[in-house]
Amino acid sequence: MGLMEHPETRCIITPHPVTLDGQQNIAAEMAPGEKLGAFLARTVPGWETDLWEVRVNGHVVPAQLLPHVRPKPGAVIEVRGAVNRQALQIVAQAALIYFTFGFGTATAGMWGAGAAASAFGGGVAGALFATGAYFAGSMLINRVLGPKLPGARTRDQNPVYSISQFRNQARHYEPLPLVFGTVKYAPDVISNPYWWFEGDDQYMGVVMTPGINAHSVEALYNGETVLTSYEGVQVYHSGFPGMPEQPIPLYSNADTIAGGELEKDVWVERTTSTGTVRIQVNLEYVLGDVTSKGKPKRNTAYVDVEYRQTGTTTWLPATTRMFVNDTYDPKRATLSFDVPEGQYDVRVRRREGLEIENAKAQFQWSTMTCVQRDTADYSGIPRIGILAKASGQLASGVMDEVNCVVHSRPIPVWNGSAWVTEETSNPGAQILAYARGIYDEDGRLLAGMGLPDSMIDIPALQAFMLHCAAEGYTYDNVVREPRTHGEMLDALALAGFGQMTWQAGRLSVVWAAEGQPLSGVVNMATIRRGTFQVDYTLADAADGVEFTYYDRSDWTTKTLRVNKPGVTVALNPAQIQGEGITTEAHAAQMARWHLAQSLYQYKEVTFGTDLEHLSYRRMSVLALQHDLTQWGYGGRLRGASIVGGIVSLALDEEVPAGASPYIGLRIPGELVYRVFRVQALSEPSSTVTLLDPWPEDAPLPGDSDDNPAWDTIWVYDFKATPGYRVRVVGIEPDADYESATIRVVPESQELWTYVKTGSYVPPASGSLLPVKPVASNLQISEAQVVQGDTVYTELVCRFSVSGPMAFATVHAAQQLDGDWTELVQVAETRTTVARFRIPSAGIYKVVVRPYNADGIVGGVAETTYVTVGADVPPPPFDTVGVQALGGGVRRYFWGYNSTTLQAPDYAGAEVRYIAGTHADPDWDAMQPVVGDGFHTAPFEAVVPDAGTYTFAFRARNTSGLLSPQTVVTTTLPASLGETLDEQVQDLVAVQEALDAEVQARLAGDLATAQQAADDAQERADAALQAAKSYADQVAAGAGEWDEETVYAEGDVVFWDGRMYQSLEDENEGNQPDLSPSAWREIGEYASLGQAVASAITLSEQTASELEAEAQRIDVVQAQLSSDNAGDEDWNAGDEDVYAGTLSVYSAYASADLALSRMIESAQSEIEGKASASALQQLESTVERHGDAISAQASAITSVQAEVAGKASASVVQEMQAIVEEHGDEITQILAQYFLAVNVNGRIAGMKLGTDGTTSAVEFLADIFRVVSPGSVEGMEWQAGYLRIYGAGYQRIIGHSFGVPGDQLVDYFGPNVGAAAASKANAVMWMDKSGNAHWGGTVTSGIITAGNRSTVVGDVTLSTGAFATKGGTRVIQYGMNYSRSYTSATQTAAALSCVLTLQRRLNGGAWTTIDSLPVMGMQQVVGPESGGYLIAQGLGGSTSFFDNSGGSGTLEYRVLLGSRVNWPTLAGAGNQQTYINATEY
Repeated sequence: MGLMEHPETRCIITPHPVTLDGQQNIAAEMAPGEKLGAFLARTVPGWETDLWEVRVNGHVVPAQLLPHVRPKPGAVIEVRGAVNRQALQIVAQAALIYFTFGFGTATAGMWGAGAAASAFGGGVAGALFATGAYFAGSMLINRVLGPKLPGARTRDQNPVYSISQFRNQARHYEPLPLVFGTVKYAPDVISNPYWWFEGDDQYMGVVMTPGINAHSVEALYNGETVLTSYEGVQVYHSGFPGMPEQPIPLYSNADTIAGGELEKDVWVERTTSTGTVRIQVNLEYVLGDVTSKGKPKRNTAYVDVEYRQTGTTTWLPATTRMFVNDTYDPKRATLSFDVPEGQYDVRVRRREGLEIENAKAQFQWSTMTCVQRDTADYSGIPRIGILAKASGQLASGVMDEVNCVVHSRPIPVWNGSAWVTEETSNPGAQILAYARGIYDEDGRLLAGMGLPDSMIDIPALQAFMLHCAAEGYTYDNVVREPRTHGEMLDALALAGFGQMTWQAGRLSVVWAAEGQPLSGVVNMATIRRGTFQVDYTLADAADGVEFTYYDRSDWTTKTLRVNKPGVTVALNPAQIQGEGITTEAHAAQMARWHLAQSLYQYKEVTFGTDLEHLSYRRMSVLALQHDLTQWGYGGRLRGASIVGGIVSLALDEEVPAGASPYIGLRIPGELVYRVFRVQALSEPSSTVTLLDPWPEDAPLPGDSDDNPAWDTIWVYDFKATPGYRVRVVGIEPDADYESATIRVVPESQELWTYVKTGSYVPPASGSLLPVKPVASNLQISEAQVVQGDTVYTELVCRFSVSGPMAFATVHAAQQLDGDWTELVQVAETRTTVARFRIPSAGIYKVVVRPYNADGIVGGVAETTYVTVGADVPPPPFDTVGVQALGGGVRRYFWGYNSTTLQAPDYAGAEVRYIAGTHADPDWDAMQPVVGDGFHTAPFEAVVPDAGTYTFAFRARNTSGLLSPQTVVTTTLPASLGETLDEQVQDLVAVQEALDAEVQARLAGDLATAQQAADDAQERADAALQAAKSYADQVAAGAGEWDEETVYAEGDVVFWDGRMYQSLEDENEGNQPDLSPSAWREIGEYASLGQAVASAITLSEQTASELEAEAQRIDVVQAQLSSDNAGDEDWNAGDEDVYAGTLSVYSAYASADLALSRMIESAQSEIEGKASASALQQLESTVERHGDAISAQASAITSVQAEVAGKASASVVQEMQAIVEEHGDEITQILAQYFLAVNVNGRIAGMKLGTDGTTSAVEFLADIFRVVSPGSVEGMEWQAGYLRIYGAGYQRIIGHSFGVPGDQLVDYFGPNVGAAAASKANAVMWMDKSGNAHWGGTVTSGIITAGNRSTVVGDVTLSTGAFATKGGTRVIQYGMNYSRSYTSATQTAAALSCVLTLQRRLNGGAWTTIDSLPVMGMQQVVGPESGGYLIAQGLGGSTSFFDNSGGSGTLEYRVLLGSRVNWPTLAGAGNQQTYINATEY
């Protein structure tokens, strides 16, 4: 890039947003004072009507700034028709893009603006330098357009690589970097990167600079990789004083312009930059062909390049290249030629080249490089040239930011005895070098001030250099932004705790350091009356510092955190950037220095003085004395005398007696503060005698007219340096410049101890007055305290105290209706923490009054606090839901996120619902879920019924306040009650049917089976009645067959032990066993008196053309008539006794029905007393109705026993299978099993069923028990609860169990049975009120851990270790103590103790995180026999919210100690100490 003698401003106008039609490249001749907007309005056609985008040197100029901008000479103005973003992307791909023409880099600027104009000879160039105008290169080309690639190939292509981007910056219009010390950074780009091809390889060239004052650089890195380790990368260094000179074989002034696609025989035209001397045309192409057999075949093309001087019409040939190739590999080429200096139009075309079938001839003119002369003067500007070959190592096409470690030039450094010129980071040496100026090798000022030594306080800078060297203070930095000289010098000085000053008429530096000598003495004699003032800054300061610095150990930015003493985690840290700081030790001191000012220098003293202020300046250290604060005693001398070598001084004020006094004298004309030991006084006196001899080099006050005694001021004190040590922070001269107001802050040795080591020791007051405590930094917070079922709010006061404090009282007032109530005492404390209960939410004024041991009140602290947590409802739930479980059960749940602060008095949730969808339902119109809707934990219920409902959840605290509602809408399936209701009714119906001896009634939803059971029963009853009828006939007189008797049809006779029935009337003489046509054998029979036993078989068959039926009934029975009941010979009973069995076999078939059935029945009965029966039916049916076919098989078994009027028992079992078909579709498949037992109406049963889609098992029982054979472990449901038990343990969930009064709903403990479960023997329990206890270790969910102690006296009580998940933890801890006793004396007293809360994680050290002062009273209740009744009582509790996070094993403990006025004897009184931790 070159600095042009007369740079020309060009304007390139491109009306079309995509094509180059109508493009103009003209000189921008702007009138004097004319702005860019006015110039474009008169130059660009259509400016007022069309939309345009304007760029100056590649930077977009917003339209609103055009009327105010005037481009600098040599700028390039680009004006293009503007369209939307999509079209602009097309422009970037297809259109000609002009970048800045090669205007050179101006090098001085704001580092030496005052001298640069003359150094560069004035004129335009000088003006550019003097005004800080910089041109660090033009815009970078970020994209190279590639040729179209051919289609798919059968072989791999040879790879070609590109470098398309470069990440180092060209910072237009900004100063060159200025480097101090040693620092790693990325150099600036000062020339456009450009590209060319050698063969198929692409190369990139670029020139960079590390800036001004660079002496040498270390190896260059591409990101984190050494740049020269890449293939084909070369680096050149030029202009570095500390490195060998290397010519840079690269163009340092080259512009790159995009080309275009070369169609066959079509010229593509571009225009070069002005001043072009060499042109490079970069081509990328694919050229090849294949034969019909797939073999490579040559393809040939020609590229012609012509040029003409812009503005002429004759084209001149530049070069023609023939290209021959037989593959589809991408190829590259660069066509270069030199031209006389000027601006040229260049056109390129392709000739020949087959593009048919498989032939490819695709050429892309990717870029044109315009090389211009570089006439810039690089004196004093070191440069780095990079020649990079695109390779596989840079296959991404992007070079990372190139960076390196830069060393600044050697400068003079004072080592204490001589000047040494060397590379250094010493801030004092850098200040001196900057003040003198940084020059190039020709003596031109590049940066700095260029001051002569006569204007520089060199001795002060020498001392500052030694100070920085001794303390290890350095400054290593590169400055890129414009700065004033003052800003630059102050940044250098600050690295050594210093600041620049011109107070002495020369450029000098002042600094703060440990143990600096006094620069002056100020006492009552020199302070103007009425000007002394002490101000305290008590506002909340930062509680820590986050100090960021650039660490030279690995050249990364790091942050050092320093917390205020006593602060574990800083919540309000100050954030400070440590410019030039590159070591951790230096950063730590700087961070502590900034923090120390709020710890030690919160007090500022202001006073007025006359011409005394001229003897010191800002940062001077003074000895200050004033009677008001009694920082020593002071005044003026009245006289001095030496008698026998003993010096006596006459003072203008008396001084007090005391041991080891000192007196300090400031004698006019001397710069030192003379301090002498004084002979101790026995009483106050205005005359003192020195123990030290008078120094020979000091004039005795009053020994001449030029040295009057009155001009010597004195300070008397009882420490080796009399007076209060302060540092001057401000001098404000008055209007007449004869006096000034001085501002100072205290600077004690403790401050420097803290800065150097981090060890904090509070500062002494330095006053001889009785010390009073001063309260400050008063902070108020809230604590919600839970006691039983009540919650109240306490305000917690924390404050700082300087000076000895015996105790402090806390006073508060509340603002009501705009007025403050009376300020009343609400607490007293001997610590810096106090708390008190407030009656309600509101605005409170809080005042803390500290007292010393003499009862003298000190400086008070006051603040106003607005409550945020008092009398407020709990926060709304973050998560709520209603989940449908199996069997129609609904699970209700709610909770908070880990980031939500839960109310400490949270009690549970109220849940209500309403049908339908409601965004904001009316709470009062909603139905509570179970009871009043309040629940302490997630629960399950079977309400509501199926449907869509809106549920509202509200958190409730122990005071009954409800949170805003959290709403969810859910669609629920049928509940368990709905699905089982019909089945329960069926069970009841079955039981009723059994009681009525209708044993076949099972499962009321099975109508076919019911009818079959009824049919079977009717048939069984009919058969039984028939059997009984036969028996009755026999008992009534049926006898043996008689050959001569005539029998009617149906008569029954006995023959040979068997029974026969007559089949015809007038049946005579036919022997039954030989006449089957006349008699039918129906059974066997035996009888004796009224006892009858029979076995009967009845068969029946019918048939027709449409149906057939067959049936057989077998009866076996025994009966005893009641006539003989009670007879001594018969013992069957007092009533008729009957026993019988029945078998019914039937089969039926018709065109649409096939049925087979077997019924077996057994029955025994003592009439009126007891009965027993058993029934079994097996049935199968196939039936057709039109196109519907059903097949059904069932088996029913029933047994029943009854004692009339007293007890009954029955068992029913049914198995059923059904398949139904309608047309070609199976409409029903069902298989089910049913079992029911019934004793006196108490039913137990089960039902198993499946329809091919859903299977179910249902139970009805008071107790459901699962027991493993031979095991003591089991599970049972009964009486509303589930019990899981084993050897030594049991878990019970439900209700109506346990010791009465405990109201348990959940229990885990020893296996004592359900009835004996209690809170006393439980490991874990929860009751109906939501109260709970956990005695084990919790690892997830809502974690609780706690402990309680009744030990009287000092206590250490731990929660025990538990596994934390890092959630928000609420720790509630407290204590109470009471005692009453009789004493001979009546003494009232204040009782107190301190509870300290500590935490440790993963077994580490205990850390104190909170404390609670507890106050109480000892009161005299009244006289008792033998003395007085004394009552002692104190107590308190609090909640601490722990958001420290962490994971692992956590433990909390509370320590009770610092007890005052209550007994140490164990067992004296009643004491409870407790701690509970809950993690959410």
